[in-house]
Amino acid sequence: MTFDPVLPPLFLAVIAVVLIALRAVALRGAVVTGRHAVLRWSATTVAILLVLLAAARPVSGSASGSEPAQRAQADAANVYFVVDRSADSAIADFGGAPRMSGMRDDIEELIDTHPGARFAVIAFASRPAIDWPLSSDAWSLIPAVEALNPYAGPTAAGVEVNAGAAANVLRYQLIAAGQQFPQAPNLVYYLGSGAAESTVPQGVFDTGDIDGGAVLGYSTGGSGVATLR
Repeated sequence: MTFDPVLPPLFLAVIAVVLIALRAVALRGAVVTGRHAVLRWSATTVAILLVLLAAARPVSGSASGSEPAQRAQADAANVYFVVDRSADSAIADFGGAPRMSGMRDDIEELIDTHPGARFAVIAFASRPAIDWPLSSDAWSLIPAVEALNPYAGPTAAGVEVNAGAAANVLRYQLIAAGQQFPQAPNLVYYLGSGAAESTVPQGVFDTGDIDGGAVLGYSTGGSGVATLR
């Protein structure tokens, strides 16, 4: 059995030690309170241990069905998808379908293009969010990609979009990946509409740690050609 943790192993180990210590302290109070308190403590502790185990992502040496049996190697690529989930991605001008539909199809195609790689999904509108932490579990990633939809609410409106909102999150993800997988190349695929109507200051990406990738635009701008500002 091997492990593919969702966080750097050292960071996950620190979290585990802290949680176990806190549960040990809580046990003292539960013992004094009575049997029911001990049972509640036991149930909560088991739940925490199961969460920690899930975060460690144990994987058996072989796989069955359609789940991939091949594990990512140390020098396999780290592939990051930076995805625009603003209201602009709901506009149905991408071949008669919403732009998000095109983004989902392109992400799935890119996953197939990089077999054995690790993948991460960083979404943004006015702010960034990690929708999928870096992992080689491409089999489980596909349903998550298929469920990607535009954000709702005023902060997702086109005038509020920051096309570079994910810049800092991506930078820290690249730093962490460089420490955990120093031999692996970093590929970034940016999928967005360009925030052409935005009225807020735009962030800037630092491409120093990026080894390749592409910028994919989904806004026609009335010209019939995909563009990205």
